[in-house]
Amino acid sequence: RASRTRRAPWRAAGPWLALAACLALMISAAVAFRRARAADETGRLADLAFNDTLHERHGGHGPASGELAAVLSQASLRLGGALPVDFSSLRANGCRTVSFAGHDVLEVCFKRDGAWFHCYIANRADFPGLSAKAGMEFAQQARLASASWSDATHHFIVVGEAGLESVKRLL
Repeated sequence: RASRTRRAPWRAAGPWLALAACLALMISAAVAFRRARAADETGRLADLAFNDTLHERHGGHGPASGELAAVLSQASLRLGGALPVDFSSLRANGCRTVSFAGHDVLEVCFKRDGAWFHCYIANRADFPGLSAKAGMEFAQQARLASASWSDATHHFIVVGEAGLESVKRLL
């Protein structure tokens, strides 16, 4: 009778270990790609806000836009969380709308402490690659400074020309 040769236990697990290593590598690559995509989309939206603040006409003059501007102008309101935003009402009633990547981004201008700020509002559903970070992100380009954050429904970027400290005082 021919005797069968038995594999060593560690050799029998070899294909399973290789499969597990491949899966771990694929998951790591997918996570890294998603983070890079989120950072890219967040950065591109911030660039839109900076460029628009510098070069475009501003303001919407509808009732919903005026109401939100009045709320944002209140010194007691601290930004960085959810805001009273009805996106479709703002878009329909005179809020300035900017097109970005085939989707609408709203802009509401407001004045606080003598300085003008521009609040850009995007629907998170329109930009699934946006960073889901709960915290505030700050940026500065030349004389402009910004703060950006998200809630469950919207992504916000506030840009001002009075410097980073003036933007931070809004929080």
